Amino acid sequence: MAAKGFTAFRHPEGTPPVRKYLHSASDSGAIAAGDMVMVDDSYPGYVKIALSDTAVLLGVAQNACAASTAGDIYVYDDPATEFVGTCTGTSAQALINTDVDITGATGAMEVNEAGTTEQVVHINELYDNAGTNGQVVFVIKRHFKGNVPLTA
Repeated sequence: MAAKGFTAFRHPEGTPPVRKYLHSASDSGAIAAGDMVMVDDSYPGYVKIALSDTAVLLGVAQNACAASTAGDIYVYDDPATEFVGTCTGTSAQALINTDVDITGATGAMEVNEAGTTEQVVHINELYDNAGTNGQVVFVIKRHFKGNVPLTA
């Protein structure tokens, strides 16, 4: 399965909530729907695309914004929201309850199930059958708004 970004999957209170943020025209990075985003340290109150070495995440973009363009970005930013993402390699039962990284670029983000440098997401379950480029359900472990207690 090709990388396509992340999808909001579920929230304890029903539909995953979204909140409006801004994307700065000074940011040369585009944001696609399904991209993981972070708070833009250079422009407080703005968001930008998260990178594989981002240590703290905000959430997943619901909509897109072109590079160097000011615009509204709606973000699934509640720490309790669970997401679905495609693995870069092989998903397996052994990944459940592990903390791993994200990777990718605009419009093609994935869960790096072998990456443990930043450990920004926590895998809760398999979304589909285990295997090459399988999908997993995860929460953001290192969240800008604080962390959700993880269940084992």
